[in-house]
Amino acid sequence: MISIVIPTYNEAAVIQETLRRAAAALRSAAEEFELIVVDDASGDGTAELAEALSGELPVRVLRR
Repeated sequence: MISIVIPTYNEAAVIQETLRRAAAALRSAAEEFELIVVDDASGDGTAELAEALSGELPVRVLRR
């Protein structure tokens, strides 16, 4: 399994596109993968936007 850790802070404007692009690149590797977003208490909703994709992509969100 491939695990990609993506540290974030106030990335609401780009987080969903970032996760979708990362997932698309990893799918081409034909390996099982997960995307782990580590959010540093963003006030702009970054963590919530990342979690919203959990039904579509293998995304986990950890809040610091």
